[in-house]
Amino acid sequence: MAYALHRRQAFRSAGGVTGWGFDLTKSTFVASASLLSSAAGASAAGTAMAIRNLAISSDGSKLVVRPRGGGGSVYLREYDFPSGHYGEISAMDEAPYSASSRSTLLYSSLKPFAFSNDGLHYIQQGTSSPNAYQNVGVNDLISCPVDSELDITSIPNNSFSSFSVLSELSENIRGLAFSEDGLQLIVLFGGAIRSYYLQTAFDVSSASLSYTQISLSRFGLSSNAYDMKFSPDGYTLVLLRRTSDSDNASFHVFKLSVPFNITTLSLDTTWQIPDANRANYIYGFTIDRDGNNLYIARDVSVLQYSLSA
Repeated sequence: MAYALHRRQAFRSAGGVTGWGFDLTKSTFVASASLLSSAAGASAAGTAMAIRNLAISSDGSKLVVRPRGGGGSVYLREYDFPSGHYGEISAMDEAPYSASSRSTLLYSSLKPFAFSNDGLHYIQQGTSSPNAYQNVGVNDLISCPVDSELDITSIPNNSFSSFSVLSELSENIRGLAFSEDGLQLIVLFGGAIRSYYLQTAFDVSSASLSYTQISLSRFGLSSNAYDMKFSPDGYTLVLLRRTSDSDNASFHVFKLSVPFNITTLSLDTTWQIPDANRANYIYGFTIDRDGNNLYIARDVSVLQYSLSA
């Protein structure tokens, strides 16, 4: 089924139903595709590497993945869905990518990335590699605009805003998100979610020194969060957790009474990935803008689930 078909009204204006309307417990496995084990992928990066996280364009034509590690440098990689098969992961199996469709900005393992909802602003955690970031530290976040939606080739190596966000903590960042208007920055750690206000939209260097932080323990969840995704209107948050590298991956759906305001979070639904697809290093996921499809990074592959109300 082509991506353009079956598009659900995922969110409405204030006063109506808000947030994504799917029920994860009714999700249906559609297909999987191996990306990083392809010959083109291996030759470009040295070896196959597990996928850390990923993003899909609003029309379903483009998928961007971030390898977690392996032999060789770590790159953001862009894969294009074939015409007429937008959003269909089965059409991407062993899909090649070229060196011109990757960014050299990411070098270190386990550093997450994210795009704004319109795909025009990029953010990631910094690294200790001075060659890549001109001495931007691992405790920093960096952000920059891009030329078009999910255009990783326009991410610069030396023109971005920087903000030190981890001065109080030693744990790594697990997930990142901007609010729809770009005036809030939400950061996921292993056991907490933190929110900063930005004076200038999508500019992390304008973040306020104060922040709001919510511990996942208030919802009975342990410190094993790995990724998150907000609905475009900010009324739904989906969180990925694991108990180990290779087992027990689960998703938790939260509702917010005030968009992107993490103090209004309430846990709505929990769904554990079925045994057949749960193992093998699940680190990240994404959901298309309309909430019709869930894409899960599992080892070198991407799993697609269809979402139903």
